[in-house]
Amino acid sequence: MLADSTGHGLAAALNLLPINHIFYSMASKGLPVSTIVEEMNWAVKQQSPADRFVSAIVARIDTRNRLIEIWNGGIPSASFISDDGSQEYRFNSINLPLGILDRTFVAETEVIQMAASGAIINVFRWVGGGGG
Repeated sequence: MLADSTGHGLAAALNLLPINHIFYSMASKGLPVSTIVEEMNWAVKQQSPADRFVSAIVARIDTRNRLIEIWNGGIPSASFISDDGSQEYRFNSINLPLGILDRTFVAETEVIQMAASGAIINVFRWVGGGGG
């Protein structure tokens, strides 16, 4: 899981505490990505102010069956890069971030079959003026 909460400092960090707990406890039980994400969404919706949300990407990698399942809500695209450096697949953000929708939220995941071994990468690019 990679998550980014709106805001800065403590206020932003507080939104991440419940989803971390949900992620680790549900993932350890082997629950589906969609079930985990839907529960995380509800926690953010219930426990955060209306103007707060969490962009996130959650992945499950099944090495035995060579499958990758990803849910992406508001995070820049992630890519599956094979060991030879070629981009095999791009996981675009197709969902709203966590905490925007209520129980009507349905987590849509993407599943791909890995043809070769590789890595999932996500690159953030900041474009703007000034220092930093």
